[in-house]
Amino acid sequence: MVSAAPHLQEYQLYRHCRRGDLWCAIPCGQPLPQALGAASWHPLDLTISGSGRPPGFDENAASYSCGQQGFYVFRWGQRMAPRPRSRVRDEATVAQLAL
Repeated sequence: MVSAAPHLQEYQLYRHCRRGDLWCAIPCGQPLPQALGAASWHPLDLTISGSGRPPGFDENAASYSCGQQGFYVFRWGQRMAPRPRSRVRDEATVAQLAL
C-alpha cells in the first residue's frame, strides 16, 4: 500500500518593519490578523510551500500556531534549540549532593 505524503500548508510571508529578523507566516488566502498591527508588518511577494521552508521555520509549530491564532511568527535563520533533558534524581543522588 502506498501512503500519501502529508499535506503541507502554503503560507504568505510578512516581515517586521523594524525588526528584520522577525517574519510572520499566514496561511495563504487569510488576512493578516488585526492583533499583529498591520502597520508593523510589510507583506512580501513571497509564499512558502512544499519542502522549501526557510531556516527557522518549524512546520509543526506553524500548523499549531496558525490553527490557534491565525499566524506564526519566527526568526529567520534561527532554529529552536532542543530543551535540556531533566535529570531524575533518586534519594541516593540527593543525599550525595547534600554532602
